[in-house]
Amino acid sequence: MSDFVLCPVCETENALDATHCEVCGERLVAAAEGEEVAPEESVSSMISEEATSADTEFVAEEVEEGGFGLMGGSDILYSPLTGEAYHPGSPEFEEGFGPMGEELVPTPPESLPEADLSAPEESEATGSGFDHEYADDFATDNDEGTGAASESESDVPLVSRASAAFQAAFPIKEKAKPSLEPLPVPGTSSATLTLYVNKAPVHTYSIDTDETLIGRRDPRADAFPEFDLSEWDADAHVSRKHAYLYRQNKNYTLYVVSNSGTQVNSDLLNLGDRRALKSGDVIILAGRFAMKFEIPDA
Repeated sequence: MSDFVLCPVCETENALDATHCEVCGERLVAAAEGEEVAPEESVSSMISEEATSADTEFVAEEVEEGGFGLMGGSDILYSPLTGEAYHPGSPEFEEGFGPMGEELVPTPPESLPEADLSAPEESEATGSGFDHEYADDFATDNDEGTGAASESESDVPLVSRASAAFQAAFPIKEKAKPSLEPLPVPGTSSATLTLYVNKAPVHTYSIDTDETLIGRRDPRADAFPEFDLSEWDADAHVSRKHAYLYRQNKNYTLYVVSNSGTQVNSDLLNLGDRRALKSGDVIILAGRFAMKFEIPDA
């Protein structure tokens, strides 16, 4: 017989007389007859409900019988322009559109539009069919008031002139780039957590790593906190893995992983909450142990 109770949710080893998991808060004992179990006591049911609600968000789109909605049960789709057939599995068949953007149909077209392959008339190819009735007027209007400028503009493609006119009418304004403040540079001294017992400081811990676990040491539960409170917590009020403190440059964040009670100043935090810390904040664990967080001047 094992000397601990294994949590079915987070697999943490708890004491035999424990009623709730000290890490995730899962209820470890069966409810008595007529006893109502609070929702927060059953972490496994909360996880199951979240998974069920997530699954219901993905609803398959219904199509008509036949597999292709309005196209019925056709196994081949045809282009109404070229008559080309597309079989299941081809990109055109799956998308329902041909390479020219035409919508595919389930039946081949009876007739296809014929292309005009006749040679262009002389007037179309060479311009010899141009009506010269207005040629003199066109030349006069084009020459008046233009001079050398018109000669230079004639060398510029029409598209380029249109683009220049558009840019002049709608100039592109560059947005001012926001100034980025540099990240704070860590000082030469480490941030500290000063533990208070009965309102008296008993220990100061220097935060020298980017991740610091606060809790009680217990090799059986694989709990090896950097800031070990076992010496001052003989009654085991603080969880083995109570909270993590993360450091990034001079930015510090407290991450709660216990339901045993965590408070920052006057704010009560719940399991999974994160809180950015500033110098002077007071962290209270299990309602008994106060730790003052301080960042030294750079």
